[in-house]
Amino acid sequence: MGTFQMLDTHNETFVGQIEGILTRRSCEILLHIIANPQFARLVKDMTLVVYPDHPASYEILTLVKALGALRNLRTLRCYGSPSSRYAFEEILEAVPQTLEHILYSTALPLDLTEHLPNLEYLEYRNITYYPEDVWVYNQLVSLEITSDNLDNPINIDFICHHCPELQELSVTGDIWAAVCLSLPPDTTFPKLQSLRLSCTERLSSDSAPKDSHFAALADFLRAHRGLRRLYLRFTNTGCGQIIMLLDIIQTFQNLDVLGIHTGNVMLTEKRLEDLVTRLPLTPKALQLSTAWSSSTGNHVAITMNALSAMPNLEFLHIYGTYSRLPFSPEELAMDLKGLRRVGLTRALWDIVRNGPEVEALKWPRWKIKFFAESDFDDPDDAWLFKYH
Repeated sequence: MGTFQMLDTHNETFVGQIEGILTRRSCEILLHIIANPQFARLVKDMTLVVYPDHPASYEILTLVKALGALRNLRTLRCYGSPSSRYAFEEILEAVPQTLEHILYSTALPLDLTEHLPNLEYLEYRNITYYPEDVWVYNQLVSLEITSDNLDNPINIDFICHHCPELQELSVTGDIWAAVCLSLPPDTTFPKLQSLRLSCTERLSSDSAPKDSHFAALADFLRAHRGLRRLYLRFTNTGCGQIIMLLDIIQTFQNLDVLGIHTGNVMLTEKRLEDLVTRLPLTPKALQLSTAWSSSTGNHVAITMNALSAMPNLEFLHIYGTYSRLPFSPEELAMDLKGLRRVGLTRALWDIVRNGPEVEALKWPRWKIKFFAESDFDDPDDAWLFKYH
């Protein structure tokens, strides 16, 4: 097989070979679960990818039997298409009652979870298949909204009145900064602990961030000072607006995780110092995305001086928007003694310390691209690295 043929994931030969390998390996694992109760007791997390092009009766029956042996299963992720619905219905009827976390990526009725008394977390994708079911989500604790249409604005104020128990809110995708105008100015999310707001603006005066957008966001942040996780991204904003928000964020006493995107404009030394000296000192995980200057060492010194003042920092992710990063994982780990993981743009390293020696173990690219929360020893790290 030629090089180009190997890299072409749509090539029939490549797809056929990989599909055969994965199908066989999946069958081997399921049969091992059925035959070995000791191994089955160790399985707590399972991901199912079901896109059947035939009834697949044998595969489903084997999977159902394996699920019956998984007495300690806690998390189940189900990826499929509308044609997978009947297979998933049979599968979900067989999952053990120990299950606490389910992710649906296809249209399935909610009543399939009624027999799971320990279910605490339901991540339900594609809820627009059943819009009438949205109203039963008044106990919703986590909501992730991903939009692919800038012309369909999201009204967060409308959502919040129907989700009084909400603890986590994520709004990402093709979203204008004007979404901030729909943020309620008062504390209508009394239990909110986690907020992700990632906006993509077109290069036009209509969609560019305005002072009114950031004023609305500032009011919302002032009303939610108890946030534990916060990520803000406005690609075409000015650093001055981010600095204004950081003056508010500095007062958050419970903030463990912070991600900040400073825009695509190269920062001067003065602007960089104004920004990093306003970073709160409490986070254990920090993501800083900016247009770094690699032509001068002063940018590195300014940044490291600020980061060295953060006593709890364990995960640092530095993202370069357009420029090459003037950092290495080993240098960061040597200067910041508490780091156990480093991210540079789309690469990750685990930090292993042996006395004064530091080793940076790089993650494989495939693991980064297809990571699950369970690949991280801290779910906050996974939350911060998501979408990068």
